[in-house]
Amino acid sequence: GSLRGSTLGPKLGAQEWAATLYELKPGEASAPYHYTWCREEWALVLTGAPTLRHADGGSALLPGDICCLPQGPSGAHQLRNDSGAPSRLIIFGTSTARPMSTFYPDEDRVLIQFSDREGLLFRCEDRIEDYWDGEPGAG
Repeated sequence: GSLRGSTLGPKLGAQEWAATLYELKPGEASAPYHYTWCREEWALVLTGAPTLRHADGGSALLPGDICCLPQGPSGAHQLRNDSGAPSRLIIFGTSTARPMSTFYPDEDRVLIQFSDREGLLFRCEDRIEDYWDGEPGAG
């Protein structure tokens, strides 16, 4: 799509935090609705009026608004531009270069990341209830 994101962290000398500038055209989103474990994010609105979809519904944001997107289900979020004008925002977060997991409730999938370049995507319906299920000698 036409989503543009510029990684700011390396340009600023960051080692433990990431910062990405998003320019969202009308109808675009920064990412699918999701939440993470082992990563906290913050969003700062620069221009426009994006909508924050969160676990309790949605909130309209304005320039200068900043919000914390904590790890876990209570921090589930999506930033989307439902307005008729472009919107710019920066999303700050702890580094993606370390292990973490991202859950996508709408898709019922989970991404297990080992680093910012390596990970595995699973369907939640494929989970097993018993760790020992199918293991030799179990039971």
